[in-house]
Amino acid sequence: MNCSNIDLKGYFLGEAPLADRAAAESHVRECAACASELERMRTVRSALFAAPEEEMPRRIVFTEAKSAVAPAQPWWKWTFASAAMLSAAMVAHATWRPAAAPAPTVDVAAIEASVTAKLQPGLDQQVRQAVSTAVADAETRANDRAMKLVAATERRLNEEHRTEVVALQSNIELLTKRVNVWRTTAANYEVRQ
Repeated sequence: MNCSNIDLKGYFLGEAPLADRAAAESHVRECAACASELERMRTVRSALFAAPEEEMPRRIVFTEAKSAVAPAQPWWKWTFASAAMLSAAMVAHATWRPAAAPAPTVDVAAIEASVTAKLQPGLDQQVRQAVSTAVADAETRANDRAMKLVAATERRLNEEHRTEVVALQSNIELLTKRVNVWRTTAANYEVRQ
């Protein structure tokens, strides 16, 4: 019987009809995966019933904690620290670039030696010329592929770099706006006092 035809959850919860329960019981005896799943369900149920019952709180009171917390630092120290961290991240990102993978090398001498050892003396010159042409073509194709991969990788990295620079600029603008709001609030606060 197919596992998808068995309602294992309905059997576990006692919601399956009698005919389906009998089919599920016989299937669980034969199918190790379904037996394991049923055992996991039983373990979860046991863990849930073993958890202690706790009464829900009737009301929640929010109070202001008066503790020996250090006074807040001036706003300009946090702004300077944020700007310094952001600048360091931008410089690090702009200067770090992964190295391009080297192009695969072809050992022409080993290939020629292998081919010439197996050929007749009369065909040697023609084969050497054909092998040289084939090797040159293979190297050209490999170099072209490597150059295309390098160019595509550079384009992708430059696009990612541009995207990150735009995101950083918007973050800087947001931080600048927040600092201006803090300055205005601080100035208003000082005027009131």
